[in-house]
Amino acid sequence: EGQAGEVEVENAGINLLVPGSWEVVEGEGEMVFSFADPERSFEGVLNTTTDFPGLILFPVLERNPDLFAQSMGEGTVIEGIARFDVEQGIPAIRLAFSGADSGEGLMDGAMYVYGPGEAVYMMFAAAPADQWPAVAEEADLAAASILFDENLITLETAGEGGLEVEDPNGLFRFTMPAGWLVTPANMEEMPFTFTDPNVSVVGLVGMPPTSDGDAFAQSLTEAAADSLSD
Repeated sequence: EGQAGEVEVENAGINLLVPGSWEVVEGEGEMVFSFADPERSFEGVLNTTTDFPGLILFPVLERNPDLFAQSMGEGTVIEGIARFDVEQGIPAIRLAFSGADSGEGLMDGAMYVYGPGEAVYMMFAAAPADQWPAVAEEADLAAASILFDENLITLETAGEGGLEVEDPNGLFRFTMPAGWLVTPANMEEMPFTFTDPNVSVVGLVGMPPTSDGDAFAQSLTEAAADSLSD
């Protein structure tokens, strides 16, 4: 149950508890919600995409958070990055930033990334520096309240005996070690994404569309970077 003053919103299989003072608009396509509180110049959005294997964002952001800062424009400073817990136990990470230029002034805020499986979900929240501390507490509570419909959670966890996974076209099969996670990926040549229990190492299984592994990895990183700047 939510705290006093919170309201539940639902769209596209996503449920959130948000403050009653927030204006919430249900989106379409890749935008699930947009948020606003005009009195505090707060703005936010929750987006999703399957354009690249979303779990890749976790090690990319933890090892190179400046990638996100660059996507937000010159002067943006990364203030911190940390995992956080959500009820369904899916991977989630929070990246705090300051000094982002909105075109109408500098904003502080946070990005929250969720990895339920094939799709990645990203919630952005930002407000002027003098308003952000109060907004941040509300945004953190809203971000942690997220619930996904079961059909959106495609991550599978290997049990004690491992988990056998087979290519849809019958070209290969493999076994994930106990505790590791695997999900379908929206890529014809690389149909599965896998990761260790801590989501610190993320890999793809299949036949990459290029013989140059470094170039393929770079293309995935660039796709992830593009998603951050959308």
